[in-house]
Amino acid sequence: MSDILQTTSEIDIDKQHIITLFNTYVKGVEICLEGQNINHCGKEGHWLETKMGLKHNAKNEPDLLGYEMKTGESKTTFIDKAPDNIFINGAPMPKRNANEKQKFWEKYASIKESDKATIGGWRIDQFNYSGQKLCVDEINNIFVIYDYSQDKRENKESIMNLNKEPHIIMQWNTDALKSSIENKFNQKGFFKCIKDNNKFVKICFGGPITFDFWIDQVKKGLIYHDGYSKVNGRGRHVFRAANKFWNDLITEEY
Repeated sequence: MSDILQTTSEIDIDKQHIITLFNTYVKGVEICLEGQNINHCGKEGHWLETKMGLKHNAKNEPDLLGYEMKTGESKTTFIDKAPDNIFINGAPMPKRNANEKQKFWEKYASIKESDKATIGGWRIDQFNYSGQKLCVDEINNIFVIYDYSQDKRENKESIMNLNKEPHIIMQWNTDALKSSIENKFNQKGFFKCIKDNNKFVKICFGGPITFDFWIDQVKKGLIYHDGYSKVNGRGRHVFRAANKFWNDLITEEY
């Protein structure tokens, strides 16, 4: 990370407005989570959004004036995006079909990572406990591959109709990924608020992020799938990177 000192006249007006908001309403203010779900992993982010005058939403656009806002302590999220296709034994799963979804969970979920059956947490070319890994093809689609021979679940032999040949179970299409990444991160870039103890003390900016750069970092294993979906819960498909990765993208701090 490089520190760049700029005068107000050298900073674009939108960035200056964000810095002013941060200095006025956030910097040095004790974080208060009263009335929030203390177990929610995004609670501090919601507090920060409120202080910065933002309403929480899931729109595929930057948070503020062309900049995407980030917090995060040990790791930080790029996107939470469901796959474009889910497959059972090679056949696409019908959309919004609860019975087929249940069959999918029964085949591929594991209790290794938690006390309840979950699926997710994939890394590039690295099989997890359930015999699953991320792959990227030649046109930058992302897949999850299942391989029976790599599956360490004790109950795998009792799972009905489990395809024992390596096969795709999920797919994110290039065009959809490109839209999600570049709509959020490839306008003016991002800013990240840095916390010390229970206060945000510094605001940092990084430049625009293209899909080509993003997918290259997925291929290198620096960006990975970090969402664990429970069998009867909401699907979580979060792509994240460690904060060291994000810190290396920072070009300015105030």
